[in-house]
Amino acid sequence: MHPSRMSVTLALAGALLIAACSNKPADLPYKTTAIPVTPTVAQAPAASGGYPAPAANANDTGYPAPPAQAAGATDEGRSQTVFQSYQAALTWATQNFGPDAQLYEVVPSRVMLANLGNPPTALGWFYKFRAASKQGDDLFVQVVNGQFSGSRVLSPLGEVPKPELPIEISKLTIDSSKALEIFAQRGPAMGVTVDPHATYDLHLINLQGTPGPIWSVLSPKDSTPILWIDASTGGEASDPNK
Repeated sequence: MHPSRMSVTLALAGALLIAACSNKPADLPYKTTAIPVTPTVAQAPAASGGYPAPAANANDTGYPAPPAQAAGATDEGRSQTVFQSYQAALTWATQNFGPDAQLYEVVPSRVMLANLGNPPTALGWFYKFRAASKQGDDLFVQVVNGQFSGSRVLSPLGEVPKPELPIEISKLTIDSSKALEIFAQRGPAMGVTVDPHATYDLHLINLQGTPGPIWSVLSPKDSTPILWIDASTGGEASDPNK
């Protein structure tokens, strides 16, 4: 894994990052906190639109070059499921953020990348971690085709609508692939046209007052929720933000 970080200057949206997963920016910005990481591989100057992205300032290292493509790699960076990619994200979080880091959210990639200024990278999966030793900060880790791709520490400003609870992946039975399979089965009965060629984003969150972690399947057109699924049982769920 290339120990680098996303070096994008931004004000990131959202108490839940996406709030209700809409395509509109959320009202609560994040302030950014640099991650003190020293790259182990020197990177050549970037060509226009290429890797690595130009550094925003002297303290930034540029968006990391894409990792070598493993067998089975996909253009979307999702050759592995959310659960399969989780260990790579957790390892980075515990080694570089805090040994007590816990998963709090799987963030929709399109929304996250838009908030980061659309750096040149595949969608992959984004994991949000918190740690008691880092109160007030959220760590976002991107994994592409099973490998660490980049990370960013952000501090939310303001209160969230509902308290977020940690997510224990080992206790869940519905992985990202299964969630999409359920969506393909249930969508037509709901009057939703399921496009077999589209890449649907997913959102996983555990909010106080809900039955537990809930998947949201998002429209590839505007990142709005189409279907909610109980991540423990696979049963129907309602919007966790309401």
